[in-house]
Amino acid sequence: MTLLDETGTSTTLSDVSAFATMFSEVGVVDASGLELPATTLATRCYANMFKDCTSLTAAPELPATTLANYCYNNMFYNCT
Repeated sequence: MTLLDETGTSTTLSDVSAFATMFSEVGVVDASGLELPATTLATRCYANMFKDCTSLTAAPELPATTLANYCYNNMFYNCT
């Protein structure tokens, strides 16, 4: 599974909170196959993405190199 912008081609996420809380509290266990291909991130775009996924054992790769404020804020909050 790949998360891209609305065009499906860009590696820049410009929308604030684009994918924030997407998998929050749904019990994801293995996210290693999830592709997050964006290399330039907007503010809070992945914030709280896996929040409270307490059984998460494998995270996706995070290849971004241009980071906005809080883009990964609490991404794995309460993941044990």
